[in-house]
Amino acid sequence: MSQTSKLSPYRWVIETLLLLLLTAQSFAWLAPAPILQEIRNGLGISLSSAGLIISIIALCIGIFSLLGAVVAERIGPLRALIIGIWLMAVGQVASGYAPNFVALLACRVLEGVGYGLVIAPPGTLVMQWFGEGEWPYINMVNFSFGYVGLTAVFRSTPVLFAAVGSWRMTLLWYGVGSAGVALLWSIFGRERRTEITTPAPGAVEAPAERGSALMEVARMRNVLLIAGGLFGGMWVFQIYTAFLPEFFR
Repeated sequence: MSQTSKLSPYRWVIETLLLLLLTAQSFAWLAPAPILQEIRNGLGISLSSAGLIISIIALCIGIFSLLGAVVAERIGPLRALIIGIWLMAVGQVASGYAPNFVALLACRVLEGVGYGLVIAPPGTLVMQWFGEGEWPYINMVNFSFGYVGLTAVFRSTPVLFAAVGSWRMTLLWYGVGSAGVALLWSIFGRERRTEITTPAPGAVEAPAERGSALMEVARMRNVLLIAGGLFGGMWVFQIYTAFLPEFFR
């Protein structure tokens, strides 16, 4: 029997949920960018403080993406993902009721923690549900879809703001959307368990596992260099996606 025939059609449900998750991530991170001036006026804060509302997400990603991998390893990728997206949704909804800058920043930290938790699980779920030959295409689609969410957030946020007339209500409605995605994951999210085969008599058993190799990997020089490069790229990305829209306005 070929590998393709063993793949479950339910993998496309999982892929649809992953695309919704990636869209929700873009909206959670960058929703304040197109309405940064309105947030500044409403809270009476400086441009640097307003930028911190967005950049704090990147800091949380850097910290909690590593911790999220540990959590996913302990409780499973699906549970870690569901917890993360619910944290994102709660943070967004709470942002709609933030009375001041400190409260809004705390809500954004909560969103960043959730964002960090949901970074690692999608790759694991793709490897669980899809065949090895499908991995490059699915990962390419998922990676590209992040930019679809980026385009959508800059197109829809001014429209939504004009409709609801308040930056708090704008963030609140995005939180409701994230909560809907979290609910879909809670209902339809599944992990695909691989079958455990019993070794044949006389077969040589593999050596016992040493435990988690996460910290060993985290200390590798190449991993640290890649992490530093990712941090720099993310920082430049934030400059363009936060302050450039404000400059053009």
